[in-house]
Amino acid sequence: MQALTLYLKFLVLSTRIKNSTTTEKLIKITSAQKHMGCEMCGKSVELFNTNVEEVVMKLCRPCSRFGKAVRTQKKIILQKKNPSRKMEVIESLVPNAAKLVKNAREGLGLKQVELAKRIAERESIIQKIESGSFRPSTSLIKKLEKTLKITLLEKVKEEIDLPEEKATKTGALTIADLMKN
Repeated sequence: MQALTLYLKFLVLSTRIKNSTTTEKLIKITSAQKHMGCEMCGKSVELFNTNVEEVVMKLCRPCSRFGKAVRTQKKIILQKKNPSRKMEVIESLVPNAAKLVKNAREGLGLKQVELAKRIAERESIIQKIESGSFRPSTSLIKKLEKTLKITLLEKVKEEIDLPEEKATKTGALTIADLMKN
C-alpha cells in the first residue's frame, strides 16, 4: 500500500500536475483504502461493501449496481446448532383412513355410488379407499374431507439428517443430492 502511495506521488511529481487538489485527493484515496481499489474494475475511489452472487466485495459506485449494498454497522451471525439436521413438516394420511371414510359415509346415509358422484370420482375408487387397498392423492383426500367433514391428513414433524458434505448454506438438499441417494 505504501508503495502505491509513493508511486502516485512520484507520478504526480514527474508529470508536474499543477492542480494540487487532484494530487491531494489521489493520495488521500490511496492512503484511506487498505487495498488496491474496486475488486471488479480496479478504480481507486470510494468503495462500498456489495453482495454480488452471495459474495461480499468492495466495489466502486458504478460496479456496485451489479449487486446489493451490504450494511457493515452491525454484523450478527446466527449459527444453527446442527446445520446437517433439518425439521420438515409433512402431511400424512391418518392410519385408519379407510375406516374413517366408511364410517363418515354411512353416518351421512350415503351409498358409495352417491359419494362417488358428489366428489366426481368412480365408485370403484371409493370401494378401494374403504378397503384400504388404494392410497388416494392429496386432491382426492381434500375432496373427501370437505364432503364427509372429517380430517384425513395429519401434520407430522420429521427431522431429516443431511450428510455434512451435502448440507448447503440454507440446509436444503439439491436435486443432485437426492439423485445420489
